[in-house]
Amino acid sequence: MERPTPDSIFDTLSIGFGPASVALAIALAELNSHPPRPSAQPLYSSLGGLQHALGFDAEEVAREQRKRRGEDKTNVKAAFVERHNGFRWHPGMMLEGSKMQISFLKDLATLRNPQSPYTFLSYLASFQPSRLVSFISLSTFTPSRREFADYLQWCAEKVTAELRAQGGEVSFGEEVVGVDALRPDEHDQGADVRVLRVTSRVLETGELVHRYTRNLVVSAGGSPKVPSQLAAPELVQTGRVLHTASFLEHIHRVLPEVVERANEERPIRLAVVGAGQSAAECFLHLRTKLAPLLPRSSTSSLSHRPQIDMLIRSSALRPTDEGQFSNEVFDPSMSQAVYRLGQAERERVLGEAKSTNYSIVNPKTLDVVYETMYDQKVEEDIAERTCAPAKDLLHDPRLNIRPYTEIREASPTSSGAIELVLFNPITREERTETYDAVVCGTGYDRQAWRNILFRPTHESVLAEGEAETIPLAALFDTTSVDEEEDSSSAASPAPASSPSVTAPPALSLPDSAFADLSRPTSSSSASTSLHRADLPSLPFLPAHTLQILHQSRARL
Repeated sequence: MERPTPDSIFDTLSIGFGPASVALAIALAELNSHPPRPSAQPLYSSLGGLQHALGFDAEEVAREQRKRRGEDKTNVKAAFVERHNGFRWHPGMMLEGSKMQISFLKDLATLRNPQSPYTFLSYLASFQPSRLVSFISLSTFTPSRREFADYLQWCAEKVTAELRAQGGEVSFGEEVVGVDALRPDEHDQGADVRVLRVTSRVLETGELVHRYTRNLVVSAGGSPKVPSQLAAPELVQTGRVLHTASFLEHIHRVLPEVVERANEERPIRLAVVGAGQSAAECFLHLRTKLAPLLPRSSTSSLSHRPQIDMLIRSSALRPTDEGQFSNEVFDPSMSQAVYRLGQAERERVLGEAKSTNYSIVNPKTLDVVYETMYDQKVEEDIAERTCAPAKDLLHDPRLNIRPYTEIREASPTSSGAIELVLFNPITREERTETYDAVVCGTGYDRQAWRNILFRPTHESVLAEGEAETIPLAALFDTTSVDEEEDSSSAASPAPASSPSVTAPPALSLPDSAFADLSRPTSSSSASTSLHRADLPSLPFLPAHTLQILHQSRARL
């Protein structure tokens, strides 16, 4: 293997180019180009005292940052590798009328540099004529999801051009298939690992591309998580099991197909699995989109009224904790404050913050769900009291929430529908229901980084240069598996080959080191020359981005 030249090594390489990586790219591009920005890193007040209670001194950290900024004036050479052919952000959930759940001021740049040309306000002002005044007239902090997605796309395109002009790379359509440590050669001082080799495969051609970097950021996002009972191949082949990640992409096909195949023996029935924001939005959207497709019926019996069931494992849908003090967990300095904690303390803090972001629904969306269900009940009662024809109700799919419902089994029927065996853990009752389609709002698996960093040896595609590199798994303790699972998760446990790392949101690697790695002799194996030491604390990056290799003089 030909060793890389110093000029060919990137200062940092990011796997993934979603919003977190785009924010990092913007920060690096601004660091290189020196646009207008505050003379010092902004410090933000913490009125609830949370940062202080965690032992975090923001002013001390700011002094360290100013010192590092003054010491290093060189440009950062960065690369970003993205599997998709372009920037994407939740394309399956661009539902009509959907709004952002957070303020536009929490964009990709404002809190780091209010003077950045990449703020949401700069995006609005970039149009001719500018949309800035019109947006102000809306008197809102929450733009539509569609508008914010376009802002993110605008940032991605703009920063891609800027980084490339600075000598960096942004590559789309490449999947990272391996990460290895490059052994130091005789010219390196000491035996520390200083460079990683990142190998990606060009999806269109199958070509392998090798890049070398001193720092690695893994921001691979999540992959749709479907309950194991619904993930069987025979169910997937029906095309009737969807995930919210691709909801819009498939629902326009599924609903007409369901209506066309409907029969008189039973009403159309749809299920939404999950109790979070995406599940609630799809619950409402299914009613809106199914109603216009329903044919006029000759019957007036409500037993044929279409039903949309929301299957939840808990007792009720719960609102997002939008309290000002609770939301201080999202303050800019909190990532560093939490990272400096011990594992047990970190898990406690993050566990207490779950009500701000996980398996909860925005209060405004909850209001719409409740009011819609109440209005339906009013119409039913009026029809019953007045003995009025129920034909209008037959064209308004009924919304039902089914608490304490767990999916035990699932199987396809001959008609293409899905048969679910449901279990109530309170009453211990089991029942079987048939649904024409099932939408899973069951979140995302955030463990893709395990396979990227610790790919099993038998799956390796890196046959060349084995004497010059060593798999990352050899540098970390992979003898045990963290079997702790979220009790609400419907996903299967991690495979036994996974390294002993904690599950997100902690994303902390075990205490091992890229250190003391001598070149092996011809008779020694790759692992015999390893000596373990403590890994220095690594700074957290936004949105669960993980920096795994951090040199003492890194400029990030």
